[in-house]
Amino acid sequence: MNTPEVERAARAATEALAKFDRAGVTTVLQTVPYLTQTLRELLAAVTATNKPADEPRVLSIVAEIVSERGRQDAKWGAPHDVPDGTGSGKRMLGRAFADIRDEVQAWVDRAAEEGTSTMSTVLLEEVFEALAESDEQKLRAELIQVAAVAAKWIQIIDERDTLS
Repeated sequence: MNTPEVERAARAATEALAKFDRAGVTTVLQTVPYLTQTLRELLAAVTATNKPADEPRVLSIVAEIVSERGRQDAKWGAPHDVPDGTGSGKRMLGRAFADIRDEVQAWVDRAAEEGTSTMSTVLLEEVFEALAESDEQKLRAELIQVAAVAAKWIQIIDERDTLS
């Protein structure tokens, strides 16, 4: 979906993120509303043909994420040279990420078949798929999936809170 509107919104979001990354604390705080609006426009452009029924809540979660990113950069700076540390051969607790990914995927598949899936199992599957990936474009796609599952989980918690 590369319509001119999506491309324009993507460029605007990229420029806003670049400004955000270069900014100091004061500028970050001033930039957050602009960045949030730019990301809202990008999301609206991308989802114009298939908007979720809960779009306002999704946009609210995106705004919270943007705000948190601002706090992180204000606290630790905006590192640009931190290695990914991912790939099928990378290890955690003595085991390769790819092996853990395969086990977690099988676990999630079994849970789905049994009707016992949880958000934690789905999120872990996405995280280990990302950790096992060495190709940067595929890693990026996996991280988008991690963010989407995390956002959905936040939404479920929020909806649960409003029903209480």
